[in-house]
Amino acid sequence: MTLRRALTVTVATGVCLIGSILPAHASTGPWKTFNRMAPASGTATAVPVAAPLAPTAPTTPAAVTVVDPALTMASRIVELVNTERAAAGLAPLKVSTCAQTFAVTWSRHMAATGDFSHQSLTPIMTGCSAWGAGENIAYGATSADQFMTLWMNSAGHKANILRATFTHIGVGVAQTADGRWYATQDFLTA
Repeated sequence: MTLRRALTVTVATGVCLIGSILPAHASTGPWKTFNRMAPASGTATAVPVAAPLAPTAPTTPAAVTVVDPALTMASRIVELVNTERAAAGLAPLKVSTCAQTFAVTWSRHMAATGDFSHQSLTPIMTGCSAWGAGENIAYGATSADQFMTLWMNSAGHKANILRATFTHIGVGVAQTADGRWYATQDFLTA
């Protein structure tokens, strides 16, 4: 085996090893190196050295949007309510964060307990500073459109949706562990 004195620059990292002893076949292999044998006279020679690779900026993962199906369904229900009201010549309902809180809480309660019943409207009226309130509940539908069909096909529920004195709405939707949806509409006159 013939040994040579060489200057070795590893291109990938820019590491420079001067005076290392490499076997003659060291220029072969998976690494990228430049080898130049030192002259026998002992005088220095210019050796081409590759510039280190420029560091690249780390890539950031693309933003991921997580869509909450309950929020999407609740938003769609509000849209459908206001479509029905517009068709009847009524003003649209504004979303009330207070009514929304009561509706979400009640839908979650029904989904957790299976208790399909109305909540008392007195705490809603008091908590939201309203002088009138109404509520629609339903379960078993799998979309906002299906919930609206159920309510619009029931005289009492339809009356709440189209009551001219209501000014605000809150909608809450929750799902059970086995996939059943519950929905609550809380209406306010504020």
